[in-house]
Amino acid sequence: MPTVARVGHPTGSVGEPSTEPWVARCAVASRSVVGFLKSPEWSVPVMEFIDQNCIVFDTEDENKFEYTTIHNEFCERVNALLEGFLTDMGIAPDEFVQVCQSDSAGKLNEFVFNQILAVDDFLSFKKMMVKRNCELN
Repeated sequence: MPTVARVGHPTGSVGEPSTEPWVARCAVASRSVVGFLKSPEWSVPVMEFIDQNCIVFDTEDENKFEYTTIHNEFCERVNALLEGFLTDMGIAPDEFVQVCQSDSAGKLNEFVFNQILAVDDFLSFKKMMVKRNCELN
């Protein structure tokens, strides 16, 4: 019995993989994601949050309870922005992850990439907030 590759999935099925539709969709998703993450729709609310809250973060090694509260609020804000965008564009979460891991991610500047990383990594978040506090002072 011949195998039929699943359309739009990178690995197809047991037989020959069918990557063309998936690659094309990822290319569109990549351009959309990069465009969004460079746009004011992303940067304004994220930077406003960072600027309003970085004052709490100092260069001491001790992590204050306040940091956790602010980190949780940051995560909620970033997740809401990303989920809204991805839903509007019809981009699946796994496609977003692929974009962030692809060569297209190189088009994102380091600061934007660190904003996304800071959602999952408290120490990255703290480092970003301390750095911004120092820049503003």
